[in-house]
Amino acid sequence: MRSCMNETYLRVASVVAETLDVDADELNARTNLLGDLSADSLDLLDVLFRLEKEFGLSIEREDIFPTAIFDARVKEREAVLRDAYPFYTEPIPEDPRELVTVGFISRFIGYRLSAKGGVTA
Repeated sequence: MRSCMNETYLRVASVVAETLDVDADELNARTNLLGDLSADSLDLLDVLFRLEKEFGLSIEREDIFPTAIFDARVKEREAVLRDAYPFYTEPIPEDPRELVTVGFISRFIGYRLSAKGGVTA
């Protein structure tokens, strides 16, 4: 499982790097697409589209960036986040934009692949 997650991470990092025109070697699991890479909403949609193609998944914007997480009061955000992302066990950030990292996205993709019964190729 660990090697699949590492492979998933590398593939996600490659997609992010290519989409946002950055060097993949500069990325790590904590690299934030919004803060560190200055991605805007169109960039995020482009990343999602390319991830769909890369992994053969259908990913809606709401799947990975649910409006409810951004709209929920901080107290309610944890329940919304835990429901949407059962794999996420870290403390809930004050600002949900902090979740938009290469590592979070790769974990989301890994979760979706395992739920689909797929193995990364």
